[in-house]
Amino acid sequence: MTFSKAKIIHSFSFATGSEDFNFFVVTNLSIDLYKVDVTHQRARIFKNIPLELPNNLDPVILVDPVSCSLVAVDTKTGQCYPYFMHMHREGNSAVKGV
Repeated sequence: MTFSKAKIIHSFSFATGSEDFNFFVVTNLSIDLYKVDVTHQRARIFKNIPLELPNNLDPVILVDPVSCSLVAVDTKTGQCYPYFMHMHREGNSAVKGV
């Protein structure tokens, strides 16, 4: 896996609770959902979800791989931005939790 446009990899983890993906990577640009086949040692990208955060925000990312959710926290303002990756079939606005 390569992330040539990303400046920061905030988090990555295997995930449970979804048949569509079992691994995700959170960069400063997006959340990438992968289907990893451990037996054949290959990963296929399943979906790319843009990480839509205010400009100049360097968030703290908190991840819960069991519920396939994450929260981006702006430590300066206390603002939280939740993302629910298991909602990917409902569209990006459902994932973002708006």
